[in-house]
Amino acid sequence: MTAQTQIYTNLVISMICILIKIFWNGKKDPLTYLILFYFFFTFGPVINYLIGIPIYFGTPVEYIPQATNNFTLAIATMCFLGIAISHNTQKLKYNIQTSLSFSNFFFVLFPIYSILQSLYVLIFSFSGSKIDKIALLTPRLHYNYLLIEVYLVSLYFLIKNKKLYWLNLASYVFYCLVTGERDFIFPLVAIGIHILIFTEVSRKRKFLIFTSGISFFALGTLIFFLRDSSQVSNSVLGSILNQGSLLFINSFTIKLMNESYEFFNGFTYLNSIQNLLPSFIYKTDFNNLAWFKENYAPKSTSGYGFGLDAEGYINFGYFGIVLTFSVITLLQRLIMRNFYNKDFFKYFSVFFTAFTMYSFRNDSLAFIKGNLYAIIFFGGIFVLSNFINQTKKKST
Repeated sequence: MTAQTQIYTNLVISMICILIKIFWNGKKDPLTYLILFYFFFTFGPVINYLIGIPIYFGTPVEYIPQATNNFTLAIATMCFLGIAISHNTQKLKYNIQTSLSFSNFFFVLFPIYSILQSLYVLIFSFSGSKIDKIALLTPRLHYNYLLIEVYLVSLYFLIKNKKLYWLNLASYVFYCLVTGERDFIFPLVAIGIHILIFTEVSRKRKFLIFTSGISFFALGTLIFFLRDSSQVSNSVLGSILNQGSLLFINSFTIKLMNESYEFFNGFTYLNSIQNLLPSFIYKTDFNNLAWFKENYAPKSTSGYGFGLDAEGYINFGYFGIVLTFSVITLLQRLIMRNFYNKDFFKYFSVFFTAFTMYSFRNDSLAFIKGNLYAIIFFGGIFVLSNFINQTKKKST
């Protein structure tokens, strides 16, 4: 089998797996949209490569066929495990009303914060790059704000005051556009998917959600095109399909494992779990993203991300791909099984969908930490809400 034939074969197999998933139980399953998202950001650059459109300049093209093996295994695992484990598809007749009154505080505070920070950037760094703008705002504050916003957006089914919810969402998107971030797409897509699947939606509202999704996708593509100096596509199609970096990450890590390294045999996963401990108990200099950067461009000042699929491969080869995406699918099914019974899972399902989309191009440490912090965030809101409600009852 030639290299090009192998690529085409994997592309066709992946598409067949997705079609089977869609026609079996896909339209009412958030997992289907995770799979479609993953397919777009993995095979998008592959399609560009096949039709002769330039892709990321650092991609070792001789390893693209093996990289598509990774993608196909990941897609097949999610599709067929998602079919094997059923999920509930009944509609929520109304948005659940809970006692999370304290959450309103965040929906007032964060719009004020994001608008003030956005104005600050517009005044002092209007023509600056994304890196310049983040440096002006302080990286830690910037990225913590983005993560907390994903938590807040995920509270859609539980927040009482929808006007404050939409105000916060609008200010969050505005902040991202000002700073050149396009990660707002993930929580917006996640909440749109959940509204369409789990609530009774009129045709007019479906059309509004659909057109909004297309508009935000176009905005994300434009941001990517304007900010990425490596983007050399001279066509609209090339720009759209080149947004995923997973082809570059996977092909280069496969090259490293073939030429320079032995399989890690689970070390990176153990390292991620140990990194959850305080630094005075456990501290390590190893980091997947730093390891990749040191091997690809050690003198570069920018990062290159990583991938959950690439991490699976460097640990256990193709088995690591199956293992990684089996865990993701099983977690998604666990969340779905409890979605209708517990308020936490109405929040966590939206978050998990959005954050998994983001984490496809990160590593296990970020994936574990993000989900753990989401649980802690909800627990904090729940405890504080109960405290405030009890105080109100005593005062009356």
